Amino acid sequence: SVITVEVEDSVGYVTTRTLTLTFNAGTDNGGAVAPTFTWLSPASDFVKGGGSVTLRATATRNGQDLSSQIVYTATCGTISGNVWTLGADCADGSKQSVTATVTDGGRSFSSPARVITVDASDPTVQITSPQQGQSFTQNPIKISVTGTDAVSGLDRILVEASRDGGASYTQVGVVTAASGEVTWAPMNGTYTLRATATDKTGRTSS
Repeated sequence: SVITVEVEDSVGYVTTRTLTLTFNAGTDNGGAVAPTFTWLSPASDFVKGGGSVTLRATATRNGQDLSSQIVYTATCGTISGNVWTLGADCADGSKQSVTATVTDGGRSFSSPARVITVDASDPTVQITSPQQGQSFTQNPIKISVTGTDAVSGLDRILVEASRDGGASYTQVGVVTAASGEVTWAPMNGTYTLRATATDKTGRTSS
């Protein structure tokens, strides 16, 4: 900024002086240096709706760790300490902001808002092959599965089998896409197949 000071005496003589000043916000020596914020948790841009999320960020300035002074805020739900509980106001598919704020030297400094998408709906999954009640004489066979998740997307589909009405299931294979197939070579018997889809926030559906 250029500042000009002008002085005029009673008979009209004028003298001026000009000052050029440079302002660097947050870099003065009076304790107003903004800390550097780093978000550690949540690690993903998606969180599970209806649950709780641990918020964790660091704040450092000139080698000084100010992390213990951080206060967290969010645009939905409630926060107690660093635990964010997502309430009914955190709608499925909505984008919410969380912010870390440090007050130091009489001034408050906030991190850039971290935008998080809420996933409050379970994924869907289907076993498309084989069909219910189907019998086979060949071995091995292919098991085909497909799933969807409208918000965070699918992380994996686990395929399991239980023999002759047993309560325990054994893993057959894992599909790491929205659809795919696994190869299964069972012993003779009657089996129940189960597919479990997990989305990127950990929500599941079988």
